[in-house]
Amino acid sequence: MTLRISLIAIALLASACTRPDSLYCDDNTPCTDPARPFCDLTGAQPSSGGIARTCVADPGATGQADASIPEPDATVMCTESSECSDVLPICRIDSCELCVFGSTGNAECEDRDAALGVCLSDGSCAECGSSNDCDEPNKPFCDTSTATCKGCSEHSQCDSGACDDESGACIAEGDIIYVDSTNGSDGVTCGTAPGGAACQHIGGALGALAKVIAGRDYIVLAPGSYLENISITGLTVSILGNGARLLPPGFVTQPPLSLSVGADISMDDVIIEGGNGLGNGGVGVSCLASALELKNSTVRDNDDAGIATENCSLRLINSQIRGNVQEGVKLRNGSTLAVRGSDIRDNGFHGLHIQSSAVDIRQSRIMGNETGGLYMFNSSFVVENNWIAKNGNLTSAPGNPTGGIVIETVPGPPISPQDIRHNTIAHNLAPAAVASAGLVCNTGPGTGVVQCDSNIVVGNERPGTDAQTSGSCSIRYSMVTDISGGVGNVSAAPNFVSQATGDYHLAAGSPGIDIAQPQSPTTSDIDGDSRPNGGGFDMGADERSP
Repeated sequence: MTLRISLIAIALLASACTRPDSLYCDDNTPCTDPARPFCDLTGAQPSSGGIARTCVADPGATGQADASIPEPDATVMCTESSECSDVLPICRIDSCELCVFGSTGNAECEDRDAALGVCLSDGSCAECGSSNDCDEPNKPFCDTSTATCKGCSEHSQCDSGACDDESGACIAEGDIIYVDSTNGSDGVTCGTAPGGAACQHIGGALGALAKVIAGRDYIVLAPGSYLENISITGLTVSILGNGARLLPPGFVTQPPLSLSVGADISMDDVIIEGGNGLGNGGVGVSCLASALELKNSTVRDNDDAGIATENCSLRLINSQIRGNVQEGVKLRNGSTLAVRGSDIRDNGFHGLHIQSSAVDIRQSRIMGNETGGLYMFNSSFVVENNWIAKNGNLTSAPGNPTGGIVIETVPGPPISPQDIRHNTIAHNLAPAAVASAGLVCNTGPGTGVVQCDSNIVVGNERPGTDAQTSGSCSIRYSMVTDISGGVGNVSAAPNFVSQATGDYHLAAGSPGIDIAQPQSPTTSDIDGDSRPNGGGFDMGADERSP
């Protein structure tokens, strides 16, 4: 009898040992092999050979081998949720499962990881499911594609209708003065909310500007037309336009927007137009001893210049200056200008006419301006990654006819920087009085040498000889029609994508690819693509992908 019991025990022990322990799982034995972390509860998985409680590889996102089976066939064994994966995040009794969508699931997820305390409808734990889950001031917006809280980048992401894209925070309603030219009404308490509670006018004794104080210095305009001549002196204020148009109420010899004596203004998504009359009254924007930033905005169809400055700091970001009767931008006497990603085109005089100022123009298009592209007198400048094309005409024109670029300095101390690099200067026109239609460097003794690296200067025309460059430009590593000599210079056809349509990207096989200045300081091109992108830097404003 004793022998029989012993033989049965040995047989049972032998049977239990036919499978390695690392493949077996139960309530007290989780799967430890990373390659086989799931416990097959029913033996339905092919890799378990029909034997339940076998450790298997991942059977799918929900643990089900067959979508028709309502309950998972296999699961990860666990003792607490921290042991569970992101796919099956919650430990219940002894297995990892999906969280339960709703408040119960939120509590489960938060208990597992406070940073991922929201249960989504797919049963996973995440940082957020909507912007209501985001409570950090600089991360108020839920990116539902990644289920993470992020800083706002668009005004529509904020309940107040205004995003500070530098900090990523939404502007609080209490910091905003709302204006609505159709539904608003000026008064002592106007501006507290959109619609009927808004002010009707930007300016005026009871309009929005009269409400600006420290801490409440943000104005939000409802879409529409604002028939006002707005004058701002000594205020710091940001204005969000939502596409609003600013224009004079009739023939009034005053610009639609005038800044003077210490004004510091940022405007986003505004159209400024209709300045009428000759002289300063006909410009779109007049800026005197102040600072102005225009973002995503347009200054158009004014009788004089689009923007005229005197000792003003001007920034143009992703904006258009076009269709003005005279200059697009006219800078004078100690002004500064930064241009990024903007179009300055189809103006009646120069695109930009600069005098005794400091200029930084990058990643922009200066095209189709009647007198010429860019005229700079006694100024410092960096001009980088721009298309300067199809400007000027073959006959005399007012305001210093130019062609592409003309630089003039009078004798005096060195002016620095004076750098023109990675520009495409093409198909500009100039009258015979201009020495070349592409690039002219008329620098006086002692003022220094204009450094011109990695440019493309081709197809520019004037009566007689079509000289592409003239004067004291120091030209290196550039493509210039008929150039001879100079470090790294070539004379070749650049092979643009489409000259006819004004597309000056480099086409495949362009001879300007990979042969620009090897030590170029320029890290991106006109479109923001990285430089270099291949065996070397490309000439001109475009860096072509290999």
